[in-house]
Amino acid sequence: MVPAKRRQRKPIVTITPSVLETIEKLAGYGLTTEQIADYLGVSRPTFYRYQAKDPRINETIERGKAKAATMITGRAYQMAADGKHESMTKFWLQTRLRWRTEERVVHEGAIDTSGHVSTLTAEQREKRIKELLSDPALAEKYGRTGSTEESEE
Repeated sequence: MVPAKRRQRKPIVTITPSVLETIEKLAGYGLTTEQIADYLGVSRPTFYRYQAKDPRINETIERGKAKAATMITGRAYQMAADGKHESMTKFWLQTRLRWRTEERVVHEGAIDTSGHVSTLTAEQREKRIKELLSDPALAEKYGRTGSTEESEE
């Protein structure tokens, strides 16, 4: 009988300043904790254990996110302020200053409701229905024969 092979473990990652720097950059790029673990070549549960044991890891992840947000926010502000990027200016005003644009449509004049079904008498509605049912294009579209007798049954 051949003895079963033991599962090889992944190498243990030592949390050095270089590894922390890498984690900070990856977090700044927007990678999730799971993606950072994959990048480092450790299982997710192992990385979670590292996080629980070493508070520097969570601090580093948060610092990476904050640095990236600060850099992007600064760049967005510069683009909005220089006046050359109208869409960024509008975005900045909407997200940072709660600026809103309202589009109002104002109708002036009378509204013609003479042909609206609600203005027709019962007789006029019945006549209009028969006209529509006898229209060959509508009959073909809706599978009608054009005869109103069929629909009255």
